[in-house]
Amino acid sequence: MNSPGHRANILGDSFKVAGVALATGGTYGTYWTVDFGGALTAASVLPTSPVPEPASYLLMGLGLVAMGVARRRR
Repeated sequence: MNSPGHRANILGDSFKVAGVALATGGTYGTYWTVDFGGALTAASVLPTSPVPEPASYLLMGLGLVAMGVARRRR
C-alpha cells in the first residue's frame, strides 16, 4: 500500500468490483494482478440462450419414431 494510486483504488468507493489473480512459477516466482471495475449493468452481461446438444436431438428423434411406430401398430 505504499503506492498512492493503488491505495486510492483499493480504499476508494469509485470502483464497485475487483478481481484478484495469482500465478506462481516463471522467471520471477509469483505474479499478482488486480483489476478494478464499475458496477455490473444489464448492458455488461450479455444474455445467452441454451444450445441443444446432439444427444438431445437424437433422443427427441427416437421418441418421435417410437410414437410413429406405436401409432402405426394400432
